[in-house]
Amino acid sequence: MRSWLCLLLFAICSGTDIKLKEMSGRIVSPGFPDSYPNEIKRNWNITVPEGYIIKIYFTYFDIELSYLCEYDYVKISSGNTEIATFCGRESTDTEEAPGTKIFYSIDNTLTLTFRSDYSNEKKVTGFEAFYAAKDINECDKYIEGESICDHHCHNYLGGFYCSCRVGFSLHKDKMTCTVQGI
Repeated sequence: MRSWLCLLLFAICSGTDIKLKEMSGRIVSPGFPDSYPNEIKRNWNITVPEGYIIKIYFTYFDIELSYLCEYDYVKISSGNTEIATFCGRESTDTEEAPGTKIFYSIDNTLTLTFRSDYSNEKKVTGFEAFYAAKDINECDKYIEGESICDHHCHNYLGGFYCSCRVGFSLHKDKMTCTVQGI
């Protein structure tokens, strides 16, 4: 019974998915600003409403450096696409640190994954990151080389609508304008 309880506590502490649905927030590694623990895997799954993407940036980053970030790392992914993987404090020839870059999701979801292995040779304190929802300008989109709206496109936070010039009316598809009376 005792070993079962230890295994359960280890599983709860070492691998956790955290769901975030706020329009903005702060994410820190476990233990930040002190050293992060060994053998941790944590996912922060961020979801914002349709019509938005997510931007994320780091204000502090100190993860154990290893060749190709194979030991400890922070990974950003969106949809089925890996955007970046980081380790170290500064970028090298084979490893990347985020520096002052801003990263964007490809849709309204983003996952930040943090992993630490069984040991750290030096004291490393982890990371601090901030994320925020960013409105998509749907009026900049094109379908088969054509603007999304026939005449006028109006973007607003979280969406858009089309309108027509005088003498035209908006078709049922809410994007195409047709001559009135036809």
